[in-house]
Amino acid sequence: MATDFKSLLPIIDISPLLAKCDDSHMMEDAGVAEVVGKLDRACRDVGFFYVIGHGISEDLVNKVKEMTHRFFELPYEEKLKIKLTRAAGYRGYQRIGENYTNGNQDLHEAIDCYREFNQGKYGETGKILEGPNQWPKYPQEYKELMEEYIKLCKDLSRNILRGI
Repeated sequence: MATDFKSLLPIIDISPLLAKCDDSHMMEDAGVAEVVGKLDRACRDVGFFYVIGHGISEDLVNKVKEMTHRFFELPYEEKLKIKLTRAAGYRGYQRIGENYTNGNQDLHEAIDCYREFNQGKYGETGKILEGPNQWPKYPQEYKELMEEYIKLCKDLSRNILRGI
């Protein structure tokens, strides 16, 4: 039986943040303050949330989902070729049961990829996450698609933070 996690997690429309990101007085806007309050509550109370109104095309989001499903359908041995390790900057494939949250074993598998940054950029604090992403050989289009998606997410966060 599948669980509809969307119904359990807050859904937050960040379009008011994007609309005001070039406004130096954005934090005085009631819509922005409401979004920031929702984000704060979601992070404190739930730990996760869905974002809508971000401007990333639904087509791209659906391609990312489809391609990620294709990766997880691969044989275990193939996924392990990009196993998440400390040496890899905690980027790559994480098998079921490897991750713990608040001392409890998580029963999910994951592929972790992030915005890459130069060694030493964040000093000792960032050292643990330094390193390039590990990309699977299959599906072949995964790396290119995810790099496009990560760039759009990075640009989105940069635009929002520019106004704060």
